[in-house]
Amino acid sequence: IQQGLTREVFNNPGSAAAAQLLGFENVWEAEGASYAIRAADIALAETGMPATVLSARGHGAGLRLECAGPAARFVVHLEAGGRERFAPGAEVFLQPDPLKLKRLG
Repeated sequence: IQQGLTREVFNNPGSAAAAQLLGFENVWEAEGASYAIRAADIALAETGMPATVLSARGHGAGLRLECAGPAARFVVHLEAGGRERFAPGAEVFLQPDPLKLKRLG
């Protein structure tokens, strides 16, 4: 799938297949390019990419949200929070960490 130094490959996957294998839960296409980001690197914010919560369930001590955005579905891991706040159908704004967002080669 991809060759290189372990840290380099882990932090900079070159393809969607490599990204998924390395734990990037979110891989999508937009504007003619492919992107990847890990679920823990997406925050909820007052503004950002609009999304609708599809499901919310416990994930360790935190919460795992599955959301539908305008271009793709996204998985978001939150540190904590009540599931009732994120009932299916709730509208949220997703803010990917720009330093962790990867454009795939």
